[in-house]
Amino acid sequence: MKIVLANSVGIGKDGERYVHFPSRWTAVEAPSWYDRSKGWMTFYPFMLAYCSALLKRDTPHAVKFLDGALNNWDHAAYLEKIAAEKPDWLIMESSTLSFAMDIQLARAAKERTACKIVFAGQHASAFPAETLSAGADFVCTGEYEMTVKELLGGLPPEKILGLFPNPPRPLTDPDKLPWPEDNDVRRIDYIEPVVNEYREVEMFASRGCPLACNFCVAANVYYGGAGSWRPRDVEDVASEIAHLKAKYPEMEGVFFDDEAHNGRKEFVIALCRAIIAKGLDTLKYNAMCGYWNLDAETLGWMKKAGYYKLRVGIETADKEVAKTMQKSQSLKKLYAALEAAREAGIRVYGTFTYGALGSTAQKDRSTTALIKDLLQKGLLFDLQISICTPQPGTPFFRDAAACGYITTTDWSRYDGGRNVIQSYPHYPAEEIRRVVAEARRTASAFGGGARFRDCDFSRVESIAKGGGKLLLICSGPQWQTKRILEELARAGRTDIHLVMRPDPLSAIDGYKAFPFGEGSLSPESLEATVLASLKEQQYETAIVQVNHNGADRSDYADVFRLADIVAGHWIGVDTAGAVFSPSLARP
Repeated sequence: MKIVLANSVGIGKDGERYVHFPSRWTAVEAPSWYDRSKGWMTFYPFMLAYCSALLKRDTPHAVKFLDGALNNWDHAAYLEKIAAEKPDWLIMESSTLSFAMDIQLARAAKERTACKIVFAGQHASAFPAETLSAGADFVCTGEYEMTVKELLGGLPPEKILGLFPNPPRPLTDPDKLPWPEDNDVRRIDYIEPVVNEYREVEMFASRGCPLACNFCVAANVYYGGAGSWRPRDVEDVASEIAHLKAKYPEMEGVFFDDEAHNGRKEFVIALCRAIIAKGLDTLKYNAMCGYWNLDAETLGWMKKAGYYKLRVGIETADKEVAKTMQKSQSLKKLYAALEAAREAGIRVYGTFTYGALGSTAQKDRSTTALIKDLLQKGLLFDLQISICTPQPGTPFFRDAAACGYITTTDWSRYDGGRNVIQSYPHYPAEEIRRVVAEARRTASAFGGGARFRDCDFSRVESIAKGGGKLLLICSGPQWQTKRILEELARAGRTDIHLVMRPDPLSAIDGYKAFPFGEGSLSPESLEATVLASLKEQQYETAIVQVNHNGADRSDYADVFRLADIVAGHWIGVDTAGAVFSPSLARP
């Protein structure tokens, strides 16, 4: 049989991009956000990828893995890709946010190919009967790799655990799974330039979490509650890293996107030793962690192994809110862990969430005060502020719905970056929005430029010492643009023009801006009159923003070509604040 495993649609009907991660939360990016440069954020669909590799290893079927999110395929383009494969079975993992698009695509594929539809993932696990009614032939709940394998192996459906309406399947031993899909897609292509400093490959050294916060999709919907953390064999993890580095010489590091990479201290230390023993400590590592066991010994080993950044779920400053979240919390432990990380020379990226069950405006503002304090003390390198969204299948959704706090079941709005779904009598949705906006402004004011703390802009001055006009080519995030302008202003350089996208999200007052059109920035994306006007300015130096700090900058070749055309001299600035010359920008 021919089996197609398909990740979510990449582009919606209004041109928005879907950043698909159903076991966490899927987000939506407006067109003006993602095509500012050649890079965009795309997560590796790890469970679907493990399922693909498992089917290829253990079944005789012809298996094809397709990813619309990675390739930015809209419905029409994706449908043609699937139809061309002529599948007998179509397997999809869907989030609540993307469900309507995903099931529409699956039904259209069935009309074209008569394939059987299998849905798994967050939304299907939360609403299995409704998913069947919407068009799926089968629904797999929770961890689904082994369930899909048994279904396609011909086992009677009534005997397959995890296949709705049967009882759930026991948790999978991650050491029984092959390394995930890396043939039909390239794992190196799943990059996250917004927050990864290097050319990193997403990996998973463990699965699950010791905890089960009430808002967490992974712990509650996929793994069935607390105590689901399972480590992989550290030697196998190190061997996978070595294999990936050999396959992708351009790879500079690894992003361990586990739910809780440091679920057990002994595991982390053993993994660090395995990495060092294989000579892989020359790579850069960042990982999703809890702060509960980040002590000097653990962090010392992590530093030796090459870890440079840890992403820590802090979430709230309020003990009562943390208790309602079913999340353990100790600010004393938090500060001790962050201070130990700073002492070890490891950066910390903190995540915070607002509007949780039990929160109030005052309690959430205490989280903002915590953010400010951590940033001022240099204990956070960067951070994420999200809206605590009651995702279906979680205790948060169940309890909020029972109390009448859910304001909509328009699943397309379940994006924790933009929309407030819940509204409390004491803390209405509009006030939650205001408090989140305040928090983001505070973070920007006190730490939005934390990445640039060590940036040496005196080098810019030494190169552009003639006092002429400067051109800033805004091919990176807006916080980077603003930070560069602030530093240049402090150095007395204010005669600066900008090349940037002409939309309200990009607007910066007080500077002359030259617009560029749709798509990636290149000489061809500027109107001829705009390009001619830039040439006439006779800029002393152009400054090019680069939205990562990896050594491979080939993805900015078109932007560098524009700088060559409009300025006699140019330099680049990356997201770590490093300044580089054209000779270092090209292979």
